[in-house]
Amino acid sequence: MNVFDDICDVYLTHMYCRSEAGAPAFEETVRTFAAEAKANGKPLIVSECCWGASDDLTRAKLVQITLDIFIKHDIGFVAHALQYCPCADLHYREDGRFSPDVGNLCFVGKDGNIRPGHEIYCDY
Repeated sequence: MNVFDDICDVYLTHMYCRSEAGAPAFEETVRTFAAEAKANGKPLIVSECCWGASDDLTRAKLVQITLDIFIKHDIGFVAHALQYCPCADLHYREDGRFSPDVGNLCFVGKDGNIRPGHEIYCDY
């Protein structure tokens, strides 16, 4: 990151914890980014986060893991894809082209309701 220190005021990144098992490695990456930003006197904001899953409760757990880590390291964040959309990764398999590795990233489903477990975002 040192290459950009003189030309940026804020570090923006996208960070996704893709699995519960991957949380320790994810946290180490977050810790590294946070330390680098702090060493250079720059705020760090994650402008896209919270990996998707087709299963609502699996996704909610990934949201919790991710945001707990960001809070622990004093990092600002904006979750990606709050609302259902027919574009890639913001919908369910039955709604069209679907990436099983990414799953569904939206918090609010096609019916306009919050996906089960996803109200956890309001705790942050």
